[in-house]
Amino acid sequence: MKGEDKKFKDYVKRMVAKEGFRPAEDSDHRWHVDSEHSDEVYDTTVSKKSVCCSCRGFEVALGNDCKHIRLIRLISGIFGFAPTKKTIIEESDGNRCFHCGESDFHEHSVRETTRKGDVQRYECNVCKRNFTMLKEFGPTWYSPQVIMESLSMYYRGMSTREVRDHWRDMRQSEDEKYPSHGIVSKWAKKYPIMIAEYIAKFTPDVSDIWSTDELYILVNKVMRYLYVFACHDTRWILSAGLEKTKHTANITPIAEDAKRAAGKIPDVELRDGASNLNSAIETAHRETKGGKEKVTLQVYAHIKGNPTNRRHERLNRTLSERLRVPRFIKKLDSKLVAGFVAFYNCIRRHMGLGGCTPATAAGIIIKGVNPWSTLIRNAYWCAR
Repeated sequence: MKGEDKKFKDYVKRMVAKEGFRPAEDSDHRWHVDSEHSDEVYDTTVSKKSVCCSCRGFEVALGNDCKHIRLIRLISGIFGFAPTKKTIIEESDGNRCFHCGESDFHEHSVRETTRKGDVQRYECNVCKRNFTMLKEFGPTWYSPQVIMESLSMYYRGMSTREVRDHWRDMRQSEDEKYPSHGIVSKWAKKYPIMIAEYIAKFTPDVSDIWSTDELYILVNKVMRYLYVFACHDTRWILSAGLEKTKHTANITPIAEDAKRAAGKIPDVELRDGASNLNSAIETAHRETKGGKEKVTLQVYAHIKGNPTNRRHERLNRTLSERLRVPRFIKKLDSKLVAGFVAFYNCIRRHMGLGGCTPATAAGIIIKGVNPWSTLIRNAYWCAR
C-alpha cells in the first residue's frame, strides 16, 4: 500500500471490506473484478505481457492504469512488462572459411600489402580454397574496428564529414590513410541494412500496448511525414515509413509491416487525431481466432494528461535530432531511416529501460562485448 495515493487507498479499503469480495483469476491471467457501485463484473487482464480492462475508465486512465488494474497489481504482485520468450544471438568470431563456411582450415601463407601490412592467408581443408578473415566486412582497405567506430559515431549524431575529420586528426603520420566522407556514407547505408534484414528473421516479444505517431522531416528539400509504429513498453520500433501527406496518406502498408514484425496485433494502440491512422489501424490491426474477431482498441493520446504518449514523443525527438544531421534525405525509401531503426532497436541503450536496448527488453539477447561485430558477422553468414 506504500506509495499509493489516498483516493486509491480508500477504494482498496472499501473493496476489501465489501462482503464476498474475491477477484477470480482464469488460467490466462484474466481477473473478474466486481464493480463498486453496481452488479457489473469487469474483465481485467493483468500479466507481465499485457494489461487491459473492460471498464470505461481504462481508456481515460491508460497512462497510469485504471483502479481495477491497480487493485489486481496490488493483489497479485505483478508489475511492469517482461518478455516471456528469449532469442539468443551468439557472438561470431569469424573463424570459418569465407567460401564454404566450414571451420576446418589451416594457415597457408602471408601476403604483404601496402595499406594493411602483412595479411595472414588460410586454406580450407574442405573446399581447398584460400581466404582471409576480413571478408565479413566486404572488400575494404580499412579494419573492422575503423568501420564499426565510424558507424557508431555516425548514428550517434556525427555527420560523415565529422567522422572523416576524426580519423584524420587521429593519424599517427602523414602517410596514414583515413576514410573519406563518401566511404563513411557508404558504410552507413550498407551495414545497418544487413543488420535490419538479419533482425527481421526474429520476432520480438513486444507488449500488447503500441503507439504510433508522425514526424515532420525534410526529404529531397521538401517537408514530408515519417510514420512510426512502436511498442509502448519495450520501445522497439516495429515499422517506419515516409509519406507525402498527413491526413490523406495511405499508411495501411506500414501498419501491416508492424503486425508482421510483431507476429500479432496489440490490444491497445495509442495515437493522435489523424484520420488516416484510424482507418489504417482498423484495416490492418484485426484478426480472427477461434471464430472470434479481435480488433485493436484505439485510444487518443496526447502529451499532457492521461492517456499519455510521452514515450513516443521522446522517440520523435530522437529521430528528429538524428535525421537533422544529413543535409536532407533524397528519397522516400531512404536506407538512412531503415539503418537508424536497426541502430535504435539493437545498439542504442535507453535510460528508461535501465541501460538496456529495446532488443534486450523484447527478448532478443545479443551476445558479445561489441554488438556491432556480433550483428554484422551473423548477418553476413546468415545471408550466404
